[in-house]
Order: sequence, then C-alpha cells, then structure tokens
Amino acid sequence: GAWWCSHCQAQKRAFGKSMKYVPYVECSTPDSKMKQICIDAKIEGFPTWVFADGTRLTGEVPLKTLAEKTNCPLN
Repeated sequence: GAWWCSHCQAQKRAFGKSMKYVPYVECSTPDSKMKQICIDAKIEGFPTWVFADGTRLTGEVPLKTLAEKTNCPLN
C-alpha cells in the first residue's frame, strides 16, 4: 500500500485492531516515490494483495474475499 492512498486507508480501517496481523508493506517514500521493493514486485496499483499461491487482487477487497483467499476465518 501507500500512505497517501485513500483505498489503502479504508482497507486498513476495515481490519480495525486486526490490521496488526496483516503483513503490510509500505510502497511509498515520504515524497511519494515508489520504493524499490514494490518496483521489483511489479506493484502497479494500491492496495495490491499478494497471496501465497502467487495470485493478486488490486483495490479494496471485501474481508470475506480475503478470508477465502487466505483460509483465515472471519471472527
């Protein structure tokens, strides 16, 4: 994600206190340039969700969908 991305902020809010369990990678420098780690990962939009099987979803994704993709139950 990127600190300046409104969709990233909305997605973080959706997780609430559980966001601390999400392996978040900040892709933007303070001056809004793309960090090399995200260039190398070919991140083109925010937020980008990368799953263990290599698939990706971009944008705000419903928690139900993320739970299904990660086999993590919603509580």
